[in-house]
Amino acid sequence: MWLGLPARESAGTRRGTKVTSARAIGLPRFGASGFYRGDMTYVIGSACVDVMDKSCVLECPADCIYEGARTLYINPDECVDCGACKLVCRVEAIEYETDLEDDELWHLEDNAAFFQTVLPGRTEPLGSPGGAQKVGRVGVDTPGIAAMPVKDHVDH
Repeated sequence: MWLGLPARESAGTRRGTKVTSARAIGLPRFGASGFYRGDMTYVIGSACVDVMDKSCVLECPADCIYEGARTLYINPDECVDCGACKLVCRVEAIEYETDLEDDELWHLEDNAAFFQTVLPGRTEPLGSPGGAQKVGRVGVDTPGIAAMPVKDHVDH
């Protein structure tokens, strides 16, 4: 039990369920190093790579979902944590940070790195430019995504 809430899984798990109420309840953060600063909310995982359905982009009221070359990225500083993107994602690639499967945890830091590091072909980090529409397609990915094997094209 954590804050009087039943645990979803056995002790030692890194996942939890997001709880919202009139007063925010802080969820415990697992030990991530590097670029992840603890302010990520929703994360786009491997299911989006080479698919980029983009239904989430149209639904996002904060315009915080940016397009790389092979996948989409949610800006942790611009996301308003509404979850609309997760609800409409037809490939089920979006999860709340604490609900990521173990093999998808690396996307937490990778999504944040897209905005906080100098990506190939760019001279400075993307940062928080205030909306994906005004930036347009960034057209480059993080080294982690770029290193993934290319998936065969799937129509959706």
